[in-house]
Amino acid sequence: MKILQVAKKVPYRDGESLAILALAQSLKLNACQVHLISLNTRKHAFPGDSSHPSFESFCEICWADADTGLKAIDLLWALKGIPIQIARFYRHPLEILLQRHLEKNDYDFILVETIYLLPYIPLIRRYFSGKIILRTHNMEFEIWQRLAQGLDRGWKKWLFGFVSRQLAQYEKTKAGVVDAIWAISDREAVFFGKCYPHLPIRTVPITWHFADKDNVELPSHLSLCFLGSLDWKPNMDGLRWFLSKVWPLLHHHFPGLSLFVAGKNMPQHLKESKVPGVHMVGEVDQSTPFLCQHTVFVAPLLSGSGMRAKLIEAAALGRVIVATGMALEGAGFRKDEEVLLADTPEEFLEALYRLVNHPDLVLNLGQKAREAVRKHFNSQSLGADLVGWLNLQ
Repeated sequence: MKILQVAKKVPYRDGESLAILALAQSLKLNACQVHLISLNTRKHAFPGDSSHPSFESFCEICWADADTGLKAIDLLWALKGIPIQIARFYRHPLEILLQRHLEKNDYDFILVETIYLLPYIPLIRRYFSGKIILRTHNMEFEIWQRLAQGLDRGWKKWLFGFVSRQLAQYEKTKAGVVDAIWAISDREAVFFGKCYPHLPIRTVPITWHFADKDNVELPSHLSLCFLGSLDWKPNMDGLRWFLSKVWPLLHHHFPGLSLFVAGKNMPQHLKESKVPGVHMVGEVDQSTPFLCQHTVFVAPLLSGSGMRAKLIEAAALGRVIVATGMALEGAGFRKDEEVLLADTPEEFLEALYRLVNHPDLVLNLGQKAREAVRKHFNSQSLGADLVGWLNLQ
């Protein structure tokens, strides 16, 4: 089976990229030939070439360099009812690349990653008569809605609210141009199912490929880590809150405890900050070795939507997860059995006391989180299920 994935960024390191790569790997493990065509944006410019080891699941990968900054033509698209946030990803270089590959290849299915690429559907339909599947990563409007709700007043609150309403209208009315929707979590599947009752809709979460080389042994010392793209506002807002409200309390009660913060596009002021007990690592080449150096993965998100890819990876590696309810949303982990829930500074402190005073809890939580990923987010089994579904179409 020959499948084309279309993405708005070259999948490299961040959470959205992990979701794209995980799906490609699930399909490849089940004898599919997966090809990728992508934008390569200035903001998320990929510095390497198609031989990068991250792309081993693809038979072919190619991209079109493009600037997705706001342009005058994006305002014209807005007059046609396409939100500016969507319109800025519609760029001529990707049109040309798509047309060239659609003319010379016979794909069985096309997977369009995120609603941001829906404007390309008419072009795809001109050269491809098969089934097009939309893979949603979030309810995009919900991210902006929650960001707006987190502000007290001012122009940003109004702007975020306006963007949220535009995206909500778009998501609720424009995704019907595809033949099926694969949602990243059950929440998204329910939402899109209500909007498009005529479409086949199923949950296709972020997955993990279990391998013998996975290091699940926990360090002997207790250390905390944060890992996330710091050019994504929900990650940055959550980290700011953790450093200003949570960490001072943890450091006061556990002065020997360390927090290691990693993520791409870390702001300079954060790199240069001097917070007792906090180590600003910056961007890491590979996430897995970084996570395996630490015992506890903290996910202090206060906004966002969808599923947190790094959280799934940390759980698959047997790390202890301490996270807000917002961060755990969409993953389905069981509180106090597989993860620890903490929505306030005091709850984070309580979680740390439990881990310090009950070393067996550290091991049990990590093991059970890993088994939950093996059961619900296994690349091999999910891929087999997806291929079976595709064969029935």
